[in-house]
Amino acid sequence: MLLCGVIDELRRTTVTGTSEARLAFFFCQANDIRINTATAILRGLIYLLVEQVPSLLSYVRKKYDRAGKALFTDANCWYFLSELSEAMLLDPSLKTTYLIVDAVDECTTALSDLLDFFVRTSSLPLGVKWLISSRGDILVERKLQGIQDQAKLSLELKETASQVANAVESYIDDKLPTIHSLRNNTHAQRLVGDILRKKANGTFLWVSLVIQELECPEVWDPLSVLDEVPSGLHELYDRMIKKLPAKSKEVCRQILACTALAYRPLFLAKSAPFFFRPYKAQSML
Repeated sequence: MLLCGVIDELRRTTVTGTSEARLAFFFCQANDIRINTATAILRGLIYLLVEQVPSLLSYVRKKYDRAGKALFTDANCWYFLSELSEAMLLDPSLKTTYLIVDAVDECTTALSDLLDFFVRTSSLPLGVKWLISSRGDILVERKLQGIQDQAKLSLELKETASQVANAVESYIDDKLPTIHSLRNNTHAQRLVGDILRKKANGTFLWVSLVIQELECPEVWDPLSVLDEVPSGLHELYDRMIKKLPAKSKEVCRQILACTALAYRPLFLAKSAPFFFRPYKAQSML
């Protein structure tokens, strides 16, 4: 989710044309053979770059004319694709290039070669910027040791507790003035902010959910709402479920069950027939 937010922010500049930077990204998943190999990662990145800069297709054509389909399917395709990718990244038409790979630890084939490729291309003369996410993995940590420490960010809770707390503080300060019942009332904003900070315990999601409730138009007394809201995240979920109308609980139960069991992400338009029973004719009149 974190990288999705980063990608969205970068796309605002690359897609709208306010920057000459290019963006390509790939999401690995260990249990899907289509997206859990080093060659799949390079194929995905190459495709997105060529889509943005059609002139880069000449690099693909040159390799394809010589190797044919083996370029993408042969046992040696990794070497073809890595050479192709490195040549493309040296093309002068690419000024700044952001390459994002999520969950690289879930790459099950040729991970060591892929990590070497990251390190090698990160030092190219043109602006190639890799953003890679991974869980704690010995191979990943060892291979990326050559990268400067300031280019690494650990998101372990023990190491980032202070940063998360500061982010929660900033989020609260930014959102309180926008709440209708607190506008132009700095005293009330200060009181509400103090309660949010005390009950949040540094949990971003808790703060976000509570502020969403405070933003509802029918909430005119935020202090009374905060008195009722429990401090724990699980307790907050229990409160939200208990507040559901009786008629909605069964629908919500069905939605949660289908979401938990679904193999692929669900879209509302396609999944609605599973959640809602057909209305009787007289109920639609």
